[in-house]
Amino acid sequence: MQRKLECYLTVMYDNQLYPGQVKEVANNTALVSTTEKCGRNWKWPLQSDCIWYYYEDIKKKINKPSQISKRIMDPSRKRCANFTPDEKLHVLSLIKLYKDIIENKKSDTVTWREKETAWENITKQFNASSNVLIKRTKESLKNFYENKKKETRKAAAMERCDRLKTGGGPSSYTTTDPTIDLTMSIINQKSVVGLPSIFDNDAEENEENIVIKFVNVEEENQLDWGDFKASQLKTPVSSKLRQPENNKNWSARRRPTLTNTATVAKKYEEWVDAKKEVTLLQLELLKEEKLQQARNAEQCKEEFELRKEALRLDIEIKKEQLAALRKF
Repeated sequence: MQRKLECYLTVMYDNQLYPGQVKEVANNTALVSTTEKCGRNWKWPLQSDCIWYYYEDIKKKINKPSQISKRIMDPSRKRCANFTPDEKLHVLSLIKLYKDIIENKKSDTVTWREKETAWENITKQFNASSNVLIKRTKESLKNFYENKKKETRKAAAMERCDRLKTGGGPSSYTTTDPTIDLTMSIINQKSVVGLPSIFDNDAEENEENIVIKFVNVEEENQLDWGDFKASQLKTPVSSKLRQPENNKNWSARRRPTLTNTATVAKKYEEWVDAKKEVTLLQLELLKEEKLQQARNAEQCKEEFELRKEALRLDIEIKKEQLAALRKF
């Protein structure tokens, strides 16, 4: 059985089929680099898995696998090392210098170009630093910043949840990551903690907002209700509380004064007549403008005919002059 190099096929290993690529052929055996299972798909392992297989373990030839993701199908792609604590602080300090551009919520072309320029400057300054062990790309720094923002929002949510839980006592949630506070100073804090509320359980009590009023009961005027009788309810109302009868401006709070409907109807009719008059004037003005446009068009047409006739006469005169010159 003849096997071509660099072709793709399936091999049997531990009673399971694996797709792979032929690297070398010798003495009825083939060196095949196999893939590994990744969900419903297959991917190249980070460390090459090459094994010699007999021809009877090679089942059939397959087409070249289609690439669905650069991360899965590219065996040459290697994962970069993690950011060191110093590199994290250095990246965030550089991003803080351009936070007004990077955290801008606009999405127009000018803003997009400014963001790309800012990230390119951050990448150059980061790679030029002496504390950097590995050169990073612009996409790598972007992914780090996005992941750090997610981590910061998650930490803020956990801290708030622990602070508002029942049971009393101080909050037990603590974080020692200095990059959380630095990231919080870069991003918009309203997108993390939300807007302050003064209602319901979301309100945060401050000592300045709490007002305690102490009332001395002894200083208040106490009424003696010991000799009070029901007949005293029929006592006349005090003159200070009595409403004068000759007050013509008095009206109940829930009963507003009514206006005369005839007056309203008359004002409405006057308004309608005035509006009608204005509309008629506008129509006459439009008719006059149309007539003026028609006159201008007719005048332009007459001028065009006159120019055309003048050109025709000029052509005839020149023809006669040309014929006269030819005779000589």
